[in-house]
Amino acid sequence: MADAPFCSMDSPLPWISFYSDPQLAEFYFNRLRWHAKAGHILVSRQPVWRDGRGTVSAAMVHNTAPEIFERMTGLPYNLGLLLEMLNLTRESDIDMIASALRPGLDTSDVAAHAMRDWFADPDCKWSAIIDDSSVDDLRLEWATACSLWLQDKAWNGWAPLLERMRALLKPGNAMRAVQNTILDSLISLSPPPPPSAVGPWKTITLVRGVHSQFIVAQFAFGWRASDFAKETELFQWFTERASKEPGGIFTEATLRQAQEEWGRLPKDAEYITKEKYFFEHRDSALAPTIEQLRRIVKRHLRASPAALHYNRAQTFSPDVLK
Repeated sequence: MADAPFCSMDSPLPWISFYSDPQLAEFYFNRLRWHAKAGHILVSRQPVWRDGRGTVSAAMVHNTAPEIFERMTGLPYNLGLLLEMLNLTRESDIDMIASALRPGLDTSDVAAHAMRDWFADPDCKWSAIIDDSSVDDLRLEWATACSLWLQDKAWNGWAPLLERMRALLKPGNAMRAVQNTILDSLISLSPPPPPSAVGPWKTITLVRGVHSQFIVAQFAFGWRASDFAKETELFQWFTERASKEPGGIFTEATLRQAQEEWGRLPKDAEYITKEKYFFEHRDSALAPTIEQLRRIVKRHLRASPAALHYNRAQTFSPDVLK
C-alpha cells in the first residue's frame, strides 16, 4: 500500500479517501462485500459492532470509534454516518457505493451537500408535507443559504435565518410535529457542523435524518398532520405522567403501570390501522426514500474533488488491518 498522510480529526488538511490507495479501498469494500454476503450488516439508529456483526461504517473498520473510522479510511466520520442512512446491507449496495467512493477524493462536504439536496428535493414533496408556506419558504431560503455556504465557507448570513426559523418552532404543539422536525433539522444545519463533529452529525443523520425519511414515506402512505401528531401526544402524555412520580422519574414498576393506563385510554382506530399497515410494509414503504437519498449521495461522491496531497510523516500503518 502506498505511503500517504493521515488526516486526523483535528487536522486542518483536506480528507483523502483511502489515502489515494486503490488497494486500501479494495480491502475495505471487499470486507464489506463479505459481511454483506454473510448477512452481517445491520441497520440501526446508531453505529454498532458486536460479535462480528454491525452497521456499515462499523463493519468497514470493525469498530464503532469515530477516530478509528477516520484514521483507517481517510474519510470524515459524517460520511460514515451518512452511509448508515442508506441501508447498505447487500453486496450490490456495496458495489454501488464502491463505484462512486474512489480513492484520493476530498469527501469533507459530501454529507452537507447530501443533506442540503435531501431537504430541497421536490420529489420528497416537502411543500405538501410541511403544509405551511411560512415554514416551507424558510426551507427554500435555507437551501439557498446552504448552497452559498458550500461555495464559500466565509459566507455568514445564517443569523437572521436562524432567528426566523427558531421563531416558528412550536414544540408544545403536537399538530406541528412535522414542521418542528423539519425546522429542528434545518437549524442544526445552519451552518452544517464540521465533518468530525460526532454528536451533531449523529443527530442530523441517524436521529432527525432517519425520522425525515419516515415522514416522507408515511406521507406517501396517507399520513397527515393528525397522524404525525400521535407520536408527540404519546411523548407528552408520558412526560406529564412521569412528572407526577417522585423526582419526576419512572421506576420499572411505575412505567409498567403508566403503560397499562395508556393502554386503557380511547384510541384513534383509523390511526392504529394506518400505523399497523405502514409498519407491516415498512421496508417497501421506505425503499423509494432510501433510493432517492442513495442517488443524492452517489452524485456528490462522484462530484467530490481530488484531495490535495501534503508531505507529512505517515501515522497510518497497514499493521492496524491485521
